[in-house]
Amino acid sequence: MREQSTVSVRDAAFRRANTTATASFGSQPLTFIESTLPDGNVGADYSVSINTTGGSGTEQHRFSLVAGSLPDGLQMQSFFGVQSTLIHGRPTRIQTSTFTVRVDDGAETATRTFTIRINAAVTLAITLPGPTARSGTLGQFYFQNLFASGGRTPYNWSITGGALPPGLRVIRASNGTRIEGTPTARGTFTFNLTVRDQDGQQATQVTTITIN
Repeated sequence: MREQSTVSVRDAAFRRANTTATASFGSQPLTFIESTLPDGNVGADYSVSINTTGGSGTEQHRFSLVAGSLPDGLQMQSFFGVQSTLIHGRPTRIQTSTFTVRVDDGAETATRTFTIRINAAVTLAITLPGPTARSGTLGQFYFQNLFASGGRTPYNWSITGGALPPGLRVIRASNGTRIEGTPTARGTFTFNLTVRDQDGQQATQVTTITIN
């Protein structure tokens, strides 16, 4: 915090002069909190914030890229809070990128160099449902969300063997993919649930749904 005050001084002849002084109280130098950033994987969503502390300016911290470049597929948003910026996106290739970020608070500036390593895509795997999906009830609306990890999104889901309970189907919506519908027959139904990614990786899981 900066504070201005008027100081009076007198010389040997008792003549007075006024001057204005500016002092800083309790402020720390503007600096970055993070020194390293985590690795990422091709095709997997990446998001990390870079935070700063200190500084004597009163403006929102402004971040900019002043050297190097981010990994392909990532971008930096400089409006993420007053003392943070966000690097996010979906990496598109294996690479190691080194870049320098500058922050300006209106009175001070600081820079720091970071490195982000992008590794190969993680092996594709189905994470939900497990071998047994949630049970349903005849004549009542049913849904089961489908989730996978690894690979390169977006995913494409399908039934590649067996059959869903009559009345159910795989639905792709803006908020994800799920099995939904109104069951029209009782029983336990077994099917092969398959997910494919954009690079052709695929994972299949034998899954059952029981309709009571």
